[in-house]
Amino acid sequence: MNDNNKPMDKYWINSKGENLGPFPLEEISEKVETGEFVLSDPICLVGNEQWLNLGEFLNSDPTIDPKDVEWKEEQKVVVAQKSGLSLNVILTTVLFFLLLVCAGLYLFAQFRGNSVKTRDELVDVSLIGDKEIRDIASSAWTKSSFIIADGLMVKRDADLPYTGWIKATFSNADSLSTLVQYEKGKALLGLSWTPDGVKCSHSSLENGKGILTTYYDTGERQLEESYRSGFLNGLSTRFYKNSQKEEEKSFVNGRLHGQRVSWHNNGQKIEQVFYLEGVKNGPYSLWSKDGQKYDEGVYKNGELDGKRIQWSRNGLERFEETYKNGEEIPDIQVDHLPMENDLLLDEEVDPVLAKLLELAGEEEDWIRKANDIIGVVNFITARFEKSQISGHEIFADLAIALFDYAKRGINQKEALFDILSWINNQWGIAIIFEGDGFFVSEIPKSVRFGSISWERSIYENDFMGSLQGESREFVIVDLENLFQSVGLTLGREKESIKRKVERLIWEDLALHAEETENAKLVFEKNQLFYNGTIEQTSKKIDPQGNSIFDTVEKEVLFIFTQQHARDKKLGPFIKVLQDAGVRFEEMRNGNLMIRKYSNLCIYSDQVSQDGAAYIYPEVTIQFAGVAPLGPDTLIRFIKVELGEIIEEPLELSNGDIE
Repeated sequence: MNDNNKPMDKYWINSKGENLGPFPLEEISEKVETGEFVLSDPICLVGNEQWLNLGEFLNSDPTIDPKDVEWKEEQKVVVAQKSGLSLNVILTTVLFFLLLVCAGLYLFAQFRGNSVKTRDELVDVSLIGDKEIRDIASSAWTKSSFIIADGLMVKRDADLPYTGWIKATFSNADSLSTLVQYEKGKALLGLSWTPDGVKCSHSSLENGKGILTTYYDTGERQLEESYRSGFLNGLSTRFYKNSQKEEEKSFVNGRLHGQRVSWHNNGQKIEQVFYLEGVKNGPYSLWSKDGQKYDEGVYKNGELDGKRIQWSRNGLERFEETYKNGEEIPDIQVDHLPMENDLLLDEEVDPVLAKLLELAGEEEDWIRKANDIIGVVNFITARFEKSQISGHEIFADLAIALFDYAKRGINQKEALFDILSWINNQWGIAIIFEGDGFFVSEIPKSVRFGSISWERSIYENDFMGSLQGESREFVIVDLENLFQSVGLTLGREKESIKRKVERLIWEDLALHAEETENAKLVFEKNQLFYNGTIEQTSKKIDPQGNSIFDTVEKEVLFIFTQQHARDKKLGPFIKVLQDAGVRFEEMRNGNLMIRKYSNLCIYSDQVSQDGAAYIYPEVTIQFAGVAPLGPDTLIRFIKVELGEIIEEPLELSNGDIE
């Protein structure tokens, strides 16, 4: 049989959960025009078992014979290349072209009004009308749920680059600020609005290129970002409400590259630093609000490297340090010049100095150190008061405790540790005592513990209260100077707070696991089961014909496996999970309803050789039954997914100060 006489290919269409057909392409085209079929409907070639999205199929190469299409579950079309054009190919080309024109006209006029847009659905920006915007925004994820990793947009609870829509709103949650579509982490399309609901004609992304502008609730410009090839490329500028620049930084392919500058709201610089492919490289400088430089140094591959100099409030050099790969090089001569406050004060006027001199006794060296440390305290007090930062009073107590410790030794450490603990709890740092040395640890940018990732922005306020950015750096420098004034060294390390955060994550997970245990939901020998009691109501008819209801407690054993749960009523299983505080969502697969329970956290029965415990932090349980799904529905399917197992973190060492 020649090609001209072969039977016409026909296709199955799944519309609204029902398989229809088979139809020839011509008839399918007519039904798309009338709205009976939409482009999101699955299509399957008769004789095949795999399905494609109708829109993707119609947009495949029209010169390819349908027999040459490889049908895959991933809903992608892979075609075989042919040489030459047969009559059949020409006819097929014309047919496909007409189908595409019809589909395009229909989309432009109506844009899939009867289809449901999902978070992950890609849409051409030229076809987005007001109604479509509302539909997309209703299901889009909020920007706060995402982070930027290696220049790509990634959901906080996922490892893969995100595909779908992300929105940001003004304080009125119903008023859109931005709506951006991403594909594999790259920004493709983007729109922005002013607070009065006007779409910005000068601010948009198309094909991953353009400028996106966001605004304050009061209408002032807040952020302006430049995109190319789906990445941040070029300048990103943030503004104060007074239109003064707050920050300006340069990106190349989503990564910081070049200069980053930030300013106080009076126009004075805060910081200037350079980046190379997302990592600090080159000189940096810091300034106070009155324009006085107080810190400068050099970064190499993200670590301090070379000379670092810091100044006092009046501009006199206070000390120099030398670093190599982030570590301070020991035995470097420090040039410690006197400050403007380095004058011996009347002990009757300054009780702190009086206490220091009392501890110094008649030893001239310690009297000099008392003078040094009170000068530092007075400088700190003046700066805190000028910046309207609370908490400087603790430095007076710290000065006394440090002085006493340095003079009289380790027996005095308890009083010192109490004060340092207060600082840790208030300002998000940890002071560690190891051997004869002290180390300060800052909050890391991010902490990953097993499958769970925490960003500084999530937990920073819990650690630090109102102390942020520049102020935190000031505090650390002040601590270093106090230690130095009594001959002690305060080094910097990175792991202590990371371990503390891991411990906090673990403790939070343990609370969830405790909820599971309180609900008598137990995990042993790799099986999840409930061994307890349920209330069971029975109905009887008395001799007069009246209904008598009797409720009793019955001991039961529910094992969450396919073997034990099949054909049992769903209700008791649901009750057990509800008592464990688990949330659920429902899905549909044909005539089956699937209920997925998540956020279940359970202890495992495994214990390591060192006695450490384990937790499954993200257990999910799926039940399936014939729709509608209710307590009396018989379970047809059950699946338990344990996810990643997480070991309890090491306890903080005795040297760590909580």
